[in-house]
Amino acid sequence: MDWRLWAPPTGMAIFLIIVAQYSYLTFHTLAELFAIVISYIMFAFAFSTHGFSRNNFLLFLACGYFWIGSLDLAHTLVYQGMNVFVEGSGNASVQFWLGARYSEALLLLAAPFAARQRQNGYLLSALFGVIAAGLTFLVLSGRFPTGFIEGEGLTDFKIYSEYLIDLILALALIALFRHGRDISTVEKTLIAVSIVLTMGAELAFTFYVSVFGLSNLAGHIFKLFSFWMLFQAVVISNLKKPYAALQESNENFRHLFDNSEVSIWNADFSKVCKALDGLRKDGVVDLRGYLKNKQNAALELAGMVRISQVNQATLTLFGVQTEDEFLQRIGNAFGTDAVDVFTEVLCAIWERRKVFRSEAAFQTVAGDIIHAIISFRIPETEDGFTSIPVSIIDITEHKQTEETQRRLITAIDGVAENVSIYDANDRLIPVAISHDTI
Repeated sequence: MDWRLWAPPTGMAIFLIIVAQYSYLTFHTLAELFAIVISYIMFAFAFSTHGFSRNNFLLFLACGYFWIGSLDLAHTLVYQGMNVFVEGSGNASVQFWLGARYSEALLLLAAPFAARQRQNGYLLSALFGVIAAGLTFLVLSGRFPTGFIEGEGLTDFKIYSEYLIDLILALALIALFRHGRDISTVEKTLIAVSIVLTMGAELAFTFYVSVFGLSNLAGHIFKLFSFWMLFQAVVISNLKKPYAALQESNENFRHLFDNSEVSIWNADFSKVCKALDGLRKDGVVDLRGYLKNKQNAALELAGMVRISQVNQATLTLFGVQTEDEFLQRIGNAFGTDAVDVFTEVLCAIWERRKVFRSEAAFQTVAGDIIHAIISFRIPETEDGFTSIPVSIIDITEHKQTEETQRRLITAIDGVAENVSIYDANDRLIPVAISHDTI
């Protein structure tokens, strides 16, 4: 709750107060327009992101505020002096206002309970739309109770309604903290501040006699701050969540990258990906055949790969001291089968496989040969090719053991043919020596 949260609405409030000194009608229109736009933005954001955010609380609020914003729009258009569709009326404006505020208070009261249930955005929008249409019909048909009498001021119905709305908001505040277990702390805090500011606005609206009065101005300033907090809760706080999750994921990856005992290279294949797309557009169908027939094509594509980072396990495996030293000598790290292996990498990307895995040979700074398993996940999108973690698993000892066993078996196969065993009576005993016996 630092100054950066309050600075934007404070600046807007100062601007609007200055405008009010010259044209109250302009002030009122701009103040209401701010709340209306925020209502629509909240709806668009929550409705479009619910598929992956699964935030039922915000979806419920946003669907309701869309129609509350529509009632506020009607309130603005029929405000005294506007004369847009009908002649401006202080009473009709107050009636639309009360309809919107009752709807808002009840929406905030129900929202903590709705957070526990799976919500259908289309059904919610239709339900709240029917309520808003019903309120509009009551106002325009003259069936809504009178809220303002020109020259006399507010009616008892309007004043007591504001007190009742404040009572509902107080209950909403209690429900938010007692039943809002499924609501994040940030959202809960911002919504609570918004409710308190709305209560202040409703109290201010119980005092004015003229629709252009000071208490009316104060009420709209309170409302401006209230909707700014709603905007922070529904839009801004949830826009930050993916970035916070991404940052945490990057930190976790960095920890694994730095502390893994497996050699990991961070490779950029983006230029290779674009080059392969270019070959497709040029009519190449069989990439393997194309690379076989065109000399140095694989080497040219290999030169487009950039290794940006390697971990400590890589430095240890290849016998170098620093990352810069390894990156400078990386051209000498590949074995004699490098072109064949990279050709398979290109074909895997070309064929859009999910994972590439192959055996490859490498060479340390000291000239020792390393046998390894190279593997990485092939991204599904072009952006993913800019940073691919490639794991290099050393299997040199395993290969050496296999080679030793192979030589031993070969030697035994040669000796087994000349083995003769006799019993105590010098009779030849048939002997079968197999690999399993060894």
